[in-house]
Formats: sequence, structure tokens, C-alpha cells
Amino acid sequence: MLHTKKGAALLQVIIVTAVLASMVMMVARANFARTTSARQTRRNVSAQMLIQACQAEVNTLWSLKNADAFARDMAGCWMTCTPGSNGCTTSNASREYNCGSQIIDGVTYSISATFEEPDEGETGPCQIKYELTDNQTGIREVVL
Repeated sequence: MLHTKKGAALLQVIIVTAVLASMVMMVARANFARTTSARQTRRNVSAQMLIQACQAEVNTLWSLKNADAFARDMAGCWMTCTPGSNGCTTSNASREYNCGSQIIDGVTYSISATFEEPDEGETGPCQIKYELTDNQTGIREVVL
């Protein structure tokens, strides 16, 4: 094949085509990585904004409590409590606060804040956990 001019020309065309194809693949791969990175960054920023909006709602909820309700709810790790004869129980109090839902890029996310009691043997205040839930797939993502 290399003994004729046609064979040498064909080999040159194949080599040039292979080099050009590999260059196109490298450019496409770099472009795809940039797009993926940009989408991931946008999703993370959007999630942080939703969590911060929920934090503002929780802060407002707690700032409206009087001193007695604040101390009672903080001691029991209750987000909300309607006082009853037995104090705060699971029937009249809640450890979770739903901040509503938001639509981002056609996907609806629910945001919630949940109080968690300290583990056994640990002392200190209750911990609050914020979660985003994708309503279409049901995937929960703990952000803070």
C-alpha cells in the first residue's frame, strides 16, 4: 500500500483524520467539564440561598417567642409547642419546621429545619439540621 502514491496519500488522510478527531474530543471533553462544573456551582449556590431563607424564617419564629416559651422549647428541643396540661409532648409540639417549597430549573424543592437532641453522654444545645428534598425523586440532601 505504501509503495504507491495512492496508498501513501490514503495513509496521510487517515493520520490527519485521527489527529483532528482526537483534538475535537479533547475540546468537547473540556467544554463538557466546564458545563457540568457551572451547573453544579449554580445548584450549590441555589441550595445555599434556599437554606439561608429557611434560616431567616426559623430565626423570626424564635425571635417572636417570649422568654418562657423560648426557654421551654430550647430545653426540649422543640421548634414549636402549644402548651398543654402535660407540657410539650409529641402530640402538641414539633421538632420540624417546613419552610415551604421553591422551584429551581423546573424542579420543586422542599426545605425543612429539624431539631435533633444531643447524643447520649453529650451535653449542650440542640442541633438544627436543614434539608432540601427533591419532590420529584424524593432525594433528601442534608446541607447544614
